Order: sequence, then C-alpha cells, then structure tokens
Amino acid sequence: MLSQFSRGALLACAVAVSLSAQAPQSSAARGTINLRFATFDPTASTPEIPASLRATQQQRLRIVQFHGTPSQAGRDAITAAGGQVLSYMPHDAYVVRMTAAQAKQVAASELVRWVGAYHPAYRLEAALLEGGALQSEVATRYNMVVADKHTDKPALAAKIAQLGGAVVDEHFGSLLFTASLTGKQLQQVAGF
Repeated sequence: MLSQFSRGALLACAVAVSLSAQAPQSSAARGTINLRFATFDPTASTPEIPASLRATQQQRLRIVQFHGTPSQAGRDAITAAGGQVLSYMPHDAYVVRMTAAQAKQVAASELVRWVGAYHPAYRLEAALLEGGALQSEVATRYNMVVADKHTDKPALAAKIAQLGGAVVDEHFGSLLFTASLTGKQLQQVAGF
C-alpha cells in the first residue's frame, strides 16, 4: 500500500518525465535516433549491425522518424498505410509495426524524414551484447517487453516453445514476459 507521500512522489516523477519528454530538443539532438545500441542521424549514417542481429525482410518492426515533433497527421499517415504505432522513440520517431510495402508508402509522406528497420540489436541491453550472453549455451532467464500484451504474448510463447526455450512467467496483465533461453535462442527471440 502506498502512503500519501509515496503517491505524491510517484506523481511528481511522472510529471517530470512527461515534461522532460516534451522539452525542446537541442539542435545537436534534433534528427538523431537515440538507442542503447547507438545514437545516430539516420540520414547521415547508420551503425554497423552484427549479421546475426540484423532485421530480416519478414520482420515488421520499423522506426519512423519525422521532420519535427510527431503530429496527429503523421500518426494518421502511418495508420492509413496499415501500420500500427507502438511506442515513441527519441527524437521525433515511433516504433511501428508494418510490412515493407507499408513502410515504403509511409516513407513517401512529406512529414517523414526516415524509415528504417528496428533491428534486433537495437532491442537488446548493451550488457547482453557486450557480455557474451549471446554466445552462451546455458539457458538464462531474460525479461522482455512486448508491444501488445493481448496478441504478442501468446505468439511469443508459441515461438519460444518451438525454439526449445521455456516460458518462465507471462506476467498476466502486463507487457512484461520472462523466458529461459540460450544465447542463440535469445538472438532469435529478439528478432520476433
């Protein structure tokens, strides 16, 4: 149970995060994509991705970056093409679920600066990339976040079972999902 002070502190933190997300960006930050993997201006260059952690043609997660602050018109352009906006990504971008054909249509919008793959490498914590976890043959528990708890969790559980991994906890009612996977299985799951 939360005390009045705890609730107030949580509310203050939520407001601070919301305000900082809406704060004006410096000119150096505008145009960059900020990921744990790398920060880059996608119209200038994109980071090198290990072959085993690159997106495939079948993978449908993309990054859509706008010329400025995303607007309802930009979100409407994505949904009109058949894409599904999943989450915001600094700066001026969204993670979007869509096909290659839909991505091409969205990229043609005058509001859109860049559309690119949301590579599995972008979705993994730096410690996993640097610490040898992806080469481990020992099954380890990993916490994952899904975009849609109603449709993504059942599909993810089925794919993990097909790989020989084990679902540890589906965390019903949340976006969190825990599975026990080897390094090779983790690489495959990051691509789902």
